[in-house]
Amino acid sequence: MINKLKLKRNALSLSLAMILGIFILIPLAQAATLDTVYYQTIINTDGSLTFKNKNTGAIILTSSPQYYLNYCQGTSCFGITTNGNINPTSVTSGNFIYITAIDDTNAYSKITHRYELDTTSPYVKYTVTIQYKQNVRVSEERFDFTVPDQGAQVMTRDLRLVPFEPLKIYSSDLYTPKVIKFNNGLSFIGSDTMESMELYTQGTNSKVSFSSDYKGNHPHFYVIKNGAGQATWISESERSINDTYSASITFSIDPSTSHKTLIKARQPYGYDASLTLTDHPDDEPIAAIKAVAYGTENENDPDYGTKGIVGRGLGWTKGVFVFHCYANLDEDCYLSTFLQDPDFKTLTDKLYQDGVEIVGHSITPLTDNRSTVLNGLQILSQYGTRNWIDHGAGDGSMNWEDLASQGAIKGDDNYILDIFDQYNYKYAWSYIDLKTANYSPNMLQPASTGDIRPLFFYNNQVDDNTHDSKKIYFWSSVNTLLAPDLFYTNSNTDSLINERGVHIGHEYMGHALSKNHAWYLNGSSIEIYPAFDSELAYIATKKENGLLWTPTMSAFGDYLVSIKDVSVIYNNDGTYTVINNGSSSVTGITLLAEDNIQSATIDNQSLVSFGGSYGSKEIVLPTLAGGQSVNLEISYGTKDASLVIG
Repeated sequence: MINKLKLKRNALSLSLAMILGIFILIPLAQAATLDTVYYQTIINTDGSLTFKNKNTGAIILTSSPQYYLNYCQGTSCFGITTNGNINPTSVTSGNFIYITAIDDTNAYSKITHRYELDTTSPYVKYTVTIQYKQNVRVSEERFDFTVPDQGAQVMTRDLRLVPFEPLKIYSSDLYTPKVIKFNNGLSFIGSDTMESMELYTQGTNSKVSFSSDYKGNHPHFYVIKNGAGQATWISESERSINDTYSASITFSIDPSTSHKTLIKARQPYGYDASLTLTDHPDDEPIAAIKAVAYGTENENDPDYGTKGIVGRGLGWTKGVFVFHCYANLDEDCYLSTFLQDPDFKTLTDKLYQDGVEIVGHSITPLTDNRSTVLNGLQILSQYGTRNWIDHGAGDGSMNWEDLASQGAIKGDDNYILDIFDQYNYKYAWSYIDLKTANYSPNMLQPASTGDIRPLFFYNNQVDDNTHDSKKIYFWSSVNTLLAPDLFYTNSNTDSLINERGVHIGHEYMGHALSKNHAWYLNGSSIEIYPAFDSELAYIATKKENGLLWTPTMSAFGDYLVSIKDVSVIYNNDGTYTVINNGSSSVTGITLLAEDNIQSATIDNQSLVSFGGSYGSKEIVLPTLAGGQSVNLEISYGTKDASLVIG
């Protein structure tokens, strides 16, 4: 053990500590050198670490604490960078080295950097802890790693490893594993709790920047009341004095080999991609909704219930208006339908019984006061509603209860977040449509490697009480422009699956302008548009084949919230520890390997939920209870034919 560890300064006391098996704290006033089985480390006096190839002396990585903080107070924003005046300390216990460097030199936050090294392991864990000394709004908290190598593979949003092109920027988000494999032996392996990552070149080096908090990852705006459409962005996180949080990254250094990664997929149960339909009920007659849902408005037609979104067995999040705009129910109100209408209520009840998620598209088409919202949510509670779609924030002249209007502004007459908490709401449309090219349904757009694509996120400025467990998660969408048939062609669905993509549609299925796209008039009867229904049938076959998940938005959100708290830990013996750090059970966790999986055990019990319909590189874990961890061992190769799913 001792010959594997050489601290060239303080060597006597450190070696003695290891012999006795005790912890020892060593202040490092000068740079120190540490040899491990896989690399050499220089512990610099500013707390940063320089990792070298122990055979050639070539630098592999220069690590944090090179950081950049951007904070705002009032209308003033300012940047803070490393000042380099940090005195690290080292604690040793056996093979384990814990290096801590504390930067308490800026007036706004204390930054604690901690490295965990094992002299017999290629894996290194870096954790940053931030404690706030003043109330601030956080635009960015970023931690930079410098790599003197531009030869690498990087994982893009389609979960493929592609060659790093130095002229491009590569961005990864919370739901895209942050994987980079450099030729010099450094690998970021997708085991982290950072919000996002960017890879780009800086001179002859590569720069890997991890953001523990970045406003672009959780964008939100509100339209100014009567402000002619002007909006105020409130994307920054708000932090208060003594607030503290940590984020971590695990990377490996082994110049002799490239370690295989095992990453979390965005979809459960081995599905490759997901497609979610969400409907805004503007200008929709009952007949058109029947047709889109069940194939035809005619309930006596033999085809009724065999076609359409519901007839094809696809998930659907259906927005509804609860109340009419006016006391006179005969007065024109947005040419739409309302739960006050007995016929529409009957249809909505049936949709709900058939698995459709029913959500409020606000409560009425016009501005609703708090009492109206409270009454509306009470009525919607019969459908178990916990999701919300804003309506008509527009130019700021109406629908002031929208979260994209005044609904999230504390103290405003139309504030509603406390009512959401009362009814345990968890999700809401972000009022953001992500742009795609050529009618592509894939909101991830993996070819646009430098884009930030915030599809699902939490913004703590849209939270009634940031200190309780209740949160509103925003979901973004792709507007299918009243022409869903152009987005859901068979070839587009194939591309969505091939790109391991995500689609959340922003549709107006029953709208008059969706005629001959979602529905059409067949003689005197309204029916689903044949081309669109054919596309839905194709999507249904891909669902049945285990390739495309078609959940409601809340079901999709439930998985994204829970999978965020699942960690994959790489062990020295080649096994993996999978931990559910959350409090709720997670079902269907899907892990994606780089190579074909031959066999697998979980806590020494044979696991067969991989290969076949799951895909040769995907493995589905049994349900993990809150706080549960399991040990996973995988052998790679062609799946053993004797391992069949029982």
